[in-house]
Amino acid sequence: MRIPGWVSETARAGYRRAPHWAQRRIVHWGRRVIERGQGSGGRPALSVVMPVYNVERYLQQAVDSVLSQSFRDLELILVDDGSTDSSGELCDRYAIGDSRIRVIHKQNAGLGAARNTGIAAARGDYVAFIDSDDYVVPGAYAAMMRSLHDSNSDLITGNVVRLDGKRYTQSWNQARSHLFHYTATTLSAHPELVFDTVCWNKVYRREFWDVHVAGFPTGKYFEDIVPVFKAFLNARSVDVLPRTVYVWRRRDEKNSITQRILEPRNVCDRFEMIDEVDDLIRRHSLTPAVAERFRLKILEGDLWIYVRELAGAPEETLERLRRAVDRYWTSAPETIAALVPVERRIAYTLIGAGRGPEVPDFLQWFWSEGRRSLSPRPGGGLMINVAGSPVALDGIPERYLRMPAGIRTLVGSTVARRVYHRLPHRVRRPAARAKRRVVKEIRSSRQVVVRLSARGPGGRLPAGEAAGRAGAHSAVGEIVIDTLECTPAGDIVVAFSDATDDPVEVGLAPGSGTPLRWIAAEQESGRCHVRVPTEYEDSAGIRRPLPSGPYRLCLRRTGKDGRTQALQVHVGTRIHLPHTALTEAAKVTLDSRGRGDVAVAIAAPVPDDVLAKPAQAELIARHGRTPRKLEHAVFFQVDVGFGSADSAAAIAEELRRRESSLTMYWGVEDLSVAVPAGAVPVVKLSEDWFAKLNASRYIVNNYGGAWGLTKDPGQRYLQTWHGTPLKFIGVSEARQNSAAPARLQKIAAEAAQWDAAVSPSPYFTRILASELLFAGTVLEVGYPRNDRLAKASGAERDALRAALGIGPATKALLYAPTYREGRRQGWKAPLYTGLDLRFLLDQLGPDWCVLLRGHNFNARDDLTDRSCDQVVDVTRHRDVNDLYIASDLLVTDYSSVMFDYAVSGKPMAFFVPDLEHYAAVRGMYLDLREIAPGPLCRDVSSLAEQVRDPVELARAHADRYADFRRQFSPWDDGNASARVVDAFFDPASGWSRE
Repeated sequence: MRIPGWVSETARAGYRRAPHWAQRRIVHWGRRVIERGQGSGGRPALSVVMPVYNVERYLQQAVDSVLSQSFRDLELILVDDGSTDSSGELCDRYAIGDSRIRVIHKQNAGLGAARNTGIAAARGDYVAFIDSDDYVVPGAYAAMMRSLHDSNSDLITGNVVRLDGKRYTQSWNQARSHLFHYTATTLSAHPELVFDTVCWNKVYRREFWDVHVAGFPTGKYFEDIVPVFKAFLNARSVDVLPRTVYVWRRRDEKNSITQRILEPRNVCDRFEMIDEVDDLIRRHSLTPAVAERFRLKILEGDLWIYVRELAGAPEETLERLRRAVDRYWTSAPETIAALVPVERRIAYTLIGAGRGPEVPDFLQWFWSEGRRSLSPRPGGGLMINVAGSPVALDGIPERYLRMPAGIRTLVGSTVARRVYHRLPHRVRRPAARAKRRVVKEIRSSRQVVVRLSARGPGGRLPAGEAAGRAGAHSAVGEIVIDTLECTPAGDIVVAFSDATDDPVEVGLAPGSGTPLRWIAAEQESGRCHVRVPTEYEDSAGIRRPLPSGPYRLCLRRTGKDGRTQALQVHVGTRIHLPHTALTEAAKVTLDSRGRGDVAVAIAAPVPDDVLAKPAQAELIARHGRTPRKLEHAVFFQVDVGFGSADSAAAIAEELRRRESSLTMYWGVEDLSVAVPAGAVPVVKLSEDWFAKLNASRYIVNNYGGAWGLTKDPGQRYLQTWHGTPLKFIGVSEARQNSAAPARLQKIAAEAAQWDAAVSPSPYFTRILASELLFAGTVLEVGYPRNDRLAKASGAERDALRAALGIGPATKALLYAPTYREGRRQGWKAPLYTGLDLRFLLDQLGPDWCVLLRGHNFNARDDLTDRSCDQVVDVTRHRDVNDLYIASDLLVTDYSSVMFDYAVSGKPMAFFVPDLEHYAAVRGMYLDLREIAPGPLCRDVSSLAEQVRDPVELARAHADRYADFRRQFSPWDDGNASARVVDAFFDPASGWSRE
């Protein structure tokens, strides 16, 4: 139901006049409505992904713990990973009883693959995970979503307890990372986050997850270690809740992954993931504290859980632990080694010396007798008395045997340190505060056993910790905007008061990204004002409106110490939103987000009344009447209106060269798309769109159909397609995704409108018939878009390299990955980030640069410029041919760019760590391993080794390269555009022939 504007305004006025206590009640009630889902529509706010495999005993409690949450606006995705018990049937039964449950059945492939499947199916703006033998504490999601709502952080993490039988204990990881409450913190500010390596005690923003985390490794144990660290590493900010949100069960059957610790695969997979995180830490500019805490975490937990259970370990397990000790203990700085308990120092040293089988005997002695056998050390302090050890410890460095001086005097003494128990809801025992603690026993230099001699009332937070928590909050400044308007030119004018004299900057950030640029506010007598343009400068230096999509108004202040502080934005009560301004270039809408800050929506300059369904239907009917008078014009469309290059640009250039009198219209999604010289942009869904599309004698398109076209018998429609496909398209793609018959009918209906289609090879001619269901004329003439590649000169190459800032002696590697199907949403997808470009360039050296070219889906998803010292982000560069010509070699994966790049004759390499997974999800016509004209690399080091010498790379694969060229681009000789114009366009169109 649409609420009339006067009702909304009356409600706002009543809220402003209400006393403070009433306003708080209203806000509280609104939050409760949101949590119970009564205000949501369409897709859910939160998607919870639960992999399920042979857990019939625990499944009901796990499912119920999600469905009974006070936060109701969620969906639960149960991924049955090939269960052999009744778990799959139970999932289907639960789905019948609750519409919020969706079930996916798949073949068993492990936790990582199951979670990735669930993420791909998730519809929520936020995503969370739960294992099917654990459960979520009541109220957990409401608290976490509320915190994210207030802080605008990218993720939130909550505390965890272990459940062993009927006994609850604080999880050791979160005991270090979740001691206090943090709002909008970071990994550098709170290094203890490295202890928190599990995925299921968190809620993530979906956009952030897709861009910066991407998914879980498949076929590995402990698959969440790397993704969780990537999340902390890339997050703008993180919230930390000390309250318990998740209960981690230790199964009675002792058959979970974490309980089968001596299996070689268990230890190998864990340390493979740990090593990858360690590599990430070394490659990124993190504070030394992060590296130190991570090293301490390994020595305290990851390594120790194996070492303490080493009796009977297989030789492969011992060898993998020895390598871990070499990497993390042998080179540990003394500051870290001093924090490690004495028995662990000795055990690690023994393993490093190849004496792993002796460790169980030493630990048994230490725990029974050794920890009590302390003897004075010359110069002060205490030392383990090694004389009674059954294992020779003479070679152990003395510093590893020491214990702090005076530790013996603790026994029997009173300890004032407070300990807090954060237990789940079902444990009725109060969170007691001990007034007096007596040391009963010393176990190590860092571990004592205490007896509580007096207890105070439970449940209250001690004053000392309360002060600590208050100081732990990240201070975020606030700004109240009291002037907010959009000018006729589309600029956003912002004004506010600021008590400080520190400079404030304002920027527009696309989606969940960072501002494209910051604009300094002008300050005068405590008042600040700034004009924020809604335009950008394209690769040709031309100012254009920003691409359509959601943006955020961001503010930051720079202090006198040079540090910047993000400012929380609030809209003043006198500003009435939403407000829309329609300019010649764009439609700009200002609105207030849920937190009170400002959302900016930019769209094509088409009035709302024209976009209404009745108006669109009327335009189609009016301009689609047949027969009709056709205009001497050609209507081009590239990438459903998002592009202006490809074969269409080459054909337009050929028409211009021949001085054709045809008017050239170019259909665009919005005016941010730069069209070729001489072409007239026509905005999609505008009245002009329907008029020009249906009146043009010729139509040239490179994808599917042209929306709004009712084809006249006198019109001629040319389909150029947008590249030679390796992966499934058309019918196979539809069947791969279990598409409905309507999708197949649409493919056939689109092809029925085409009069001719361009083919670059016999291979693609076959695909036109079988996949795109085209039975008309095929112009086997080559790809017009590749003419420039076949004719490129050295002078053109030098000019393009200079324009891109590439030095004459610099080797330019073009990296052009395709998108990943599971992360696509409509015509958008986040950039694939599996290749660490920094690490690659570190290996190649300073005389290299990378031209980063994302898929056009990536360009629509995020405007962020990822350029850095040796990386030039050219994702939004208009014509990819410029990049082919300027580069020295190509690295890609499964993209069709490989078939075009072969025309240049330059070498190629393929970075394909997920080859089998990608082929299974998307489907491929050919086995890349059989046809690739260059090496297939699974890791960055091998890729660097292969591409380091482009001349040798070309020589090593010359024969396969020649076969590849003959098979996929035999007709690309630089004259395809001329042949297309000769064959398709009416010679009487009015151009001058040479």
